[in-house]
Amino acid sequence: MNMKIEELLNRYFEGKTSCTEELELRKFFRNKNIPEQLRVYRPLFLYLDQEVKISKEKRTHSSKQFFFQHRLINAISGIAAGILVIISIAGIWQHTSTTPSTNYVIINGKRYTDINLVRQQAFAAFQDVKTSEDETLNLMFE
Repeated sequence: MNMKIEELLNRYFEGKTSCTEELELRKFFRNKNIPEQLRVYRPLFLYLDQEVKISKEKRTHSSKQFFFQHRLINAISGIAAGILVIISIAGIWQHTSTTPSTNYVIINGKRYTDINLVRQQAFAAFQDVKTSEDETLNLMFE
């Protein structure tokens, strides 16, 4: 076993180990029963093992934080869309539900809301514009 670990150590320091082999080294150095000649490497591999654990915790925390932020953004977007729909419906409803008293016409600079007066004025204006049949035919064939 020691021979294999020494071989792995040599390959590790040459940068030729795989992730699985490095995991094997970290597991080996977690034990307290390490041969005397290899104890010098124990702090290094315990440190690396600790860093891997911290990195995993950070990734887990980071992914939870991302998930929370993603849900928060979705919730806020949904609320904003709902408010926009309500405002749109209210605007359309207000625009289409006008009462007759809000309808008006301006004649000679004055505002009128009486529908009967407006009809009389419109009829009188059409009478002023009305032409006879002869005038219409003359206009058509000129």
